Amino acid sequence: MSFPADTSIAERVAALSPILTTMIEQFEAGEWKDGVEAFQDDMVGRLFAAGLLKKDVWLDIMEVGVHPDNREGNMLVPVDVHDLLLRLSQDGWSWNKWTAMVTDVPAGLIGECWAAECVKLAENSGGLLPPYQADQVKYVTGRGSHGTAAVRLVKFGGKGIHDELCGDDGKISKSKILETQPSMEAPLQKGCPYDVVHSAVVIAVPRLMEVLSRVGNAGQTTFRAATALQHCSRIHNLAVARQKRGRLHICIYTYEYNLEKLRYM
Repeated sequence: MSFPADTSIAERVAALSPILTTMIEQFEAGEWKDGVEAFQDDMVGRLFAAGLLKKDVWLDIMEVGVHPDNREGNMLVPVDVHDLLLRLSQDGWSWNKWTAMVTDVPAGLIGECWAAECVKLAENSGGLLPPYQADQVKYVTGRGSHGTAAVRLVKFGGKGIHDELCGDDGKISKSKILETQPSMEAPLQKGCPYDVVHSAVVIAVPRLMEVLSRVGNAGQTTFRAATALQHCSRIHNLAVARQKRGRLHICIYTYEYNLEKLRYM
């Protein structure tokens, strides 16, 4: 579905969001005949064609947090971030294997909720994740979340769990990691490329980032494949996440966020 250049964001979202919502419902009900990869390609293709997704936008990782719906509401698993960083320090950084997706953080109450969840995530990590500053979080990930977090860990530091990555103080050592794996310097200096989904469609289709996170990570092997623990706890996590969304998104669902009233677009 493509639109004339003068079509507003609100009009694009109004046309596409019912289609995406139906696709998600069919996929979750097991009624989608094609596989996960085809489903993901179809969703992303529609967003891109509608002008609601920009590809390969380079962002400073300081500005990138995590969407609250990522990983069925877990956002990040801190230990897995450290495990991934250990693997990257051994195998090296590969741009060819990097695929990441974010949405912009909108102005107003919704964006404040998203940023606040990032701050809370780091605060509850026991020091394993570097802190987020709410006013610096301009984007939140739905894919590439653990890869982004691993780069943030090198850049901003944190408590370590792998001796190979730590200094004598038990904290992540940037100099030690770069000495072992110089290729890690590239994302620290250049930032990373992301596909950016417009937040208006993310708000209009509340499960969009959750589903894109799940199907996008299904084929990942280097930057963030699902762990056995997450496979085993998926049903539990879904139930908890539904409750969490009820609490977190109460500000959204009471915000009267229909497209005519959202002025930040």
